[in-house]
Amino acid sequence: MQRIRKIAYGLFLCVLILALCGCAKRREKVSYTLGQEVTMGTYEGSPIEWIVLDVRDNGEALLISKYVLEMKPYHDEKTNADWEHCSLRTWLNGSFFDSAFTKEEKKVILSSKIENPDNLEFSVSGGKETEDRIFLLSFDEANQYFSKSKDRRCLPTEHAVERGVMTSLKGSSKGCAPWWLRSPGRDPHSAACVRDFGYVLSSGYNVYYEGYGVRPAMWVEA
Repeated sequence: MQRIRKIAYGLFLCVLILALCGCAKRREKVSYTLGQEVTMGTYEGSPIEWIVLDVRDNGEALLISKYVLEMKPYHDEKTNADWEHCSLRTWLNGSFFDSAFTKEEKKVILSSKIENPDNLEFSVSGGKETEDRIFLLSFDEANQYFSKSKDRRCLPTEHAVERGVMTSLKGSSKGCAPWWLRSPGRDPHSAACVRDFGYVLSSGYNVYYEGYGVRPAMWVEA
């Protein structure tokens, strides 16, 4: 009789464990569309808004922040720095990633292989392929995903303005800020960028130049 009770109790525990496991909520699959705006993460107390730039056949989506979130130099030293070695990459995949997203949000941000093409116009190496969760668009991607200059114009957040990001004072780009690209500029100590009026500048600016903004990008699973 005692043996039967033990067996019954064991079966009860198995059923209970299976039931509890079944109660765990599964993340619902998200369907993204080009141009869609989504909210994910927070930065300096404000929700981060993103724009969907690309969607793969498996549903994975490329997102870029709708606004310039921060003012930072591409690199914090007056020296040569490609994307692999710049301080901005370290910050994006370190402090920014750690603080901006919840544990659940981090699970859907993919670790992606990032190609870093050379700047053919100035014969400057883009460096090795990297693996990043958060990155900047390249020179080619900025042209690919934004067909017109007006589409590249980007307003900064209040925080970015307080941090010293430059903004245009006149014309149709009034209030817009310039933002870095990960591609090299005219020489090994410069990086390409998008100007406040939306023009992609392949010659770029010195990597330690302050006043330019950051628009993070990332691939997320469906």
